[in-house]
Amino acid sequence: MRYTPNKDLLPASTTIEQIQSNPDALRPSPFQFRQSKSTGKWHPPRYSRRQQADLVKEARIEGLLHLLPTSIKSSVDDINLNNSEKPFNWQEKAAFDVQAKSPRAVAEKKFRGSLWERNQPKRQAAIEENMENMQQKIEFWKLDKEQRKKKHTPPLPF
Repeated sequence: MRYTPNKDLLPASTTIEQIQSNPDALRPSPFQFRQSKSTGKWHPPRYSRRQQADLVKEARIEGLLHLLPTSIKSSVDDINLNNSEKPFNWQEKAAFDVQAKSPRAVAEKKFRGSLWERNQPKRQAAIEENMENMQQKIEFWKLDKEQRKKKHTPPLPF
C-alpha cells in the first residue's frame, strides 16, 4: 500500500488525481511549517533548524544539495551553485573587514544609555552653576543665620 500524504497538509488546489499521479511532488516540505486545513493549526517542521543546517552541510559536502527541499538554511542559489564551477583563487589577497566593532555596532538602534548616563550632562551643568554662585550663597546663609539667631534670642539675660 502506497503512502499518500494527508490531504489536510496539501494546498487547497490539489486534487486526488494529482496525488495519485505524482505523490512525491506534492508531499509538503519537511523543512517548513504547514497548516492543517481541517483544524487550522500549524504543525512544526519535521526537522529543526539545527538539524536542517546539519543536513545542508552534509549534502553540500557530498554534492547532493539539489536533492534537499529549499529551506532557510539552503537557498535556491546554493543549490544552483556548483563548487567545481567556481575555483578558489589562492593568489588573491583575502579582503577581511578588520575594523574594530563595538558590541553595539551590530545593533541598528543606538544605545540610549542608563538613566544616570542620560542625566549626567544636565547634572554637571547644574553643579558648575551652583559652584560659581557658592560664595554668594554662603554669605547669604551666614547673614540669614545671624538674623534668625537675633530674632529668637530674648532681650533679658535670665
